[in-house]
Amino acid sequence: MLKITVVKEENISQPVLNGITPDKANESPDTENSSDSESDSRSPSLLPAGIPEPDQVSEQGRDTVKEQVHQLQSQLQRRRDASQIDVKEEPQDQHAKERQNTTDYKRMFENARNKINELIKDKEALLAAVEVKPRTDRGDDKEMEEIALQVDHIMRELDERNKEKESAVYLCLKLESAEEEKARLASECESLRLNLQQMKEKAATCRAVDSSAQTDSQENETSPGLIALRHNVGRLLATHHVPALDLDQVNYDCNVIDEILEQVLNDGSQNTAFSDH
Repeated sequence: MLKITVVKEENISQPVLNGITPDKANESPDTENSSDSESDSRSPSLLPAGIPEPDQVSEQGRDTVKEQVHQLQSQLQRRRDASQIDVKEEPQDQHAKERQNTTDYKRMFENARNKINELIKDKEALLAAVEVKPRTDRGDDKEMEEIALQVDHIMRELDERNKEKESAVYLCLKLESAEEEKARLASECESLRLNLQQMKEKAATCRAVDSSAQTDSQENETSPGLIALRHNVGRLLATHHVPALDLDQVNYDCNVIDEILEQVLNDGSQNTAFSDH
């Protein structure tokens, strides 16, 4: 695609398009025919013997059209500036000139556009004839490089995100495994605690049984001596304090002798207290 750059230049007085200025637009057809013949003589030839390079023809054609359009735009801008300054002094004449200039410029723009289209067609025909592919524009190359860099950057970021995702999944699996291990250890601890409690209860029961057995054995060991002592006390009581006591009827396995002895001692204490008074 052709790019037309408009630049304002004050040194060009008349636009030139194919050697035709606005003042010469109404000249005789002979002059136009001579100009056309000169233009045709300067146009590139398509003959195989003297065919020029396609790039040279297209570049020359574009430069010619650019120069003509450049001059045209400069003249138009200059006319517009002049019309804005002199609009109060000569409105009617200025409007007439502007209409005439507008007509001339429209015709020139139309000619320039037709010339551009012809150059484009010539270029396409030459490229097809010599089978030359158009060169890639440097700006397009730069844009493609930037796009490639952006795509590469995006791919690297995507790889990093995938790695982070895989790491997160691995950590989640480890966390779940740790939770299961924690639950298993808690269950084992509870089981061990119950076993320990049962063992403590069994040990306490065993100690109680051992203590009871030891006490019973001690009582069994001391019973014969206690019975002998009760026999002796019974004889003393029957001899000195309770003559009516029948020792043959006394059960020495119980505490009958103990109670009689305690009563005799209490009575003796009371009698001693009365005698003191």
